[in-house]
Amino acid sequence: MDIWATHLPALVACVMATKGPVLEVGCGWYSTPVLHELCKGRNLVTVESNREWLDRISPGYGSKEHSFIYSPDYSKALIGLSSDHWGVVFVDNDPEGRRVWDAERFAHSADYVLIHDYDSSIIKYGADQLKSLFPFHFVHSRFPHHTLVLGQKEIPEIP
Repeated sequence: MDIWATHLPALVACVMATKGPVLEVGCGWYSTPVLHELCKGRNLVTVESNREWLDRISPGYGSKEHSFIYSPDYSKALIGLSSDHWGVVFVDNDPEGRRVWDAERFAHSADYVLIHDYDSSIIKYGADQLKSLFPFHFVHSRFPHHTLVLGQKEIPEIP
């Protein structure tokens, strides 16, 4: 499996286990197209701070169900979204050090929060602290670049 797609089994399992809207924090060549297809019939919001990256990935994916938000400051973009309920929040943004802070915003408003690259020392220490905010957690470590799944609901089976 491509090292940039190792989050897909966990992401797909969590999206399929929920019905609510999905938030993607940081777009990507794998997550954005897969989420776009999986979320037909439900709301998907993608937030990105890098305009050039967003302009490369977003063409062809915007729709009434899939909106893109460009914000050079994730904090400003996510503060308004953190009060909404989300089925899944997928956090895979840059810089890596932000991921824990951005994920924490959704501890009480998302069924599942996924953090990609959990095995990174920059992410792991802070992410371990987040586990206390969720009754369920699981590390998908089948491939390099692990994904931490934090759940307010029981974690679905992940292949």
